[in-house]
Amino acid sequence: MAVTNAELLAHLRHQLQPCRKAGRWVLGFSGGLDSTVLLDLVHALQKTLPDTPPVLALHIHHGLSPHADSWAAHCRAQCAVRGVPVEVLPVQVDTGAGRSVEEAAREARYQAFASRLEVDDMLLLAHHADDQAETLLLRALRGAGPVGLGAMAARRAMAAGRLLRPLLDVPRAALLAWARGHGLAWIDDESNADARFDRNYLRLEVLPRLAARWPGYLDTLGRTARWQRESAGLLVELAEQDAARAVDACGRLSVAALLALSAPRQRNLLRHWLATLALPMPSEAQLAQIQAAALAAEDAQPRVHWGGAEVRRHRGLLYAMRALPAWLAPPARTWRLPDGLQASPGAAAGAVLDLADAGRLEAWPTTGAGLRAGLGPLTLQFRQGGERCRPAGRAHSQRLKKLLQDADLEPWLRDRVPLLYCRDELVAVGDLWVCEGWQAGPGERGWQLVWSRP
Repeated sequence: MAVTNAELLAHLRHQLQPCRKAGRWVLGFSGGLDSTVLLDLVHALQKTLPDTPPVLALHIHHGLSPHADSWAAHCRAQCAVRGVPVEVLPVQVDTGAGRSVEEAAREARYQAFASRLEVDDMLLLAHHADDQAETLLLRALRGAGPVGLGAMAARRAMAAGRLLRPLLDVPRAALLAWARGHGLAWIDDESNADARFDRNYLRLEVLPRLAARWPGYLDTLGRTARWQRESAGLLVELAEQDAARAVDACGRLSVAALLALSAPRQRNLLRHWLATLALPMPSEAQLAQIQAAALAAEDAQPRVHWGGAEVRRHRGLLYAMRALPAWLAPPARTWRLPDGLQASPGAAAGAVLDLADAGRLEAWPTTGAGLRAGLGPLTLQFRQGGERCRPAGRAHSQRLKKLLQDADLEPWLRDRVPLLYCRDELVAVGDLWVCEGWQAGPGERGWQLVWSRP
């Protein structure tokens, strides 16, 4: 459906009217057709819409083209004509780990945008309906689920502010008509003609054929993306309900609660659980391995790992975490707790020791509990085998291996638990036990130990 210039400006006014209380309108400005039209539309809108927030343009200098410097100069000139301040942000595009140039440039670009957003800022990007169709098709060809097939959201939270794509329902043809009708000048990035890039191939070879056969395909694919976002939202609601019954306060997932669900619902819950823990998404095959791990024999210790993350099972619970590297116990080290410990908790600073792959050990001042203060330098090391400990208040010592098993410490942490020694005698085992004879008595100053697991 054709969109007139007047309708295009009215559409933008409708989109931005609720955003007039934003701290700033921050425009992502590449200097290409789309962002140039958005800049010009916002400039025109400011003349008719009172009380608009200040506008700032951001140009990302990727350094990938020999013309990058002249593009930055062009963007400065275009903004100067309209009285809009502009910042040029140089970025490094990291194509390591097998990432494409497109993916790496996009990540660098969004990181740069996020770094400049302040509280209540609204980042405006010029993505349009053709972009949305391309994104949907690319993700479908990569086997995406409902979240991916939802393509680009019109609005979402971003860093300290919000992101808005006010032209997402507008065809590119309408932007081109505005640009020509108003005599705008824009940059043509030569890389956009390179059909080796997937998005360019779709734009140059595939979409024209779709348009010839199905003229209304932009509206149709846009509607499909909206339905997929609705479906994804419903799946999140369902997963939140299941997680409320299956995930404990420590973020561990009950195997019994998981297995009580249908297989598709299990996968939905697992994806949601991993997302809430800020872990990368596993592939379909890896997700199936996690489901299989839940079904493994009771005495098994399955581990599924992918992309820097892993899931383990222990005693009816699934644990998800950053992948733990193979354990090689570091050499013993000396830990000196601060002098001048005060009797009241919090009166003196604590001590924090980074243990790398074994987490972090902290000591905080307390009274009448914890490890007795004033012991002098402590030696920290890890299990070698054969250690014994008599926890404070118990009648007999036991092998540390047995104590850790009885305490139900996760097996992958048992070699990583920090051991504190005073003159070659074990005095504390992480934050699990202070050994008999080394605890602070009533009224005595002590150190409360806190071991943050890796």
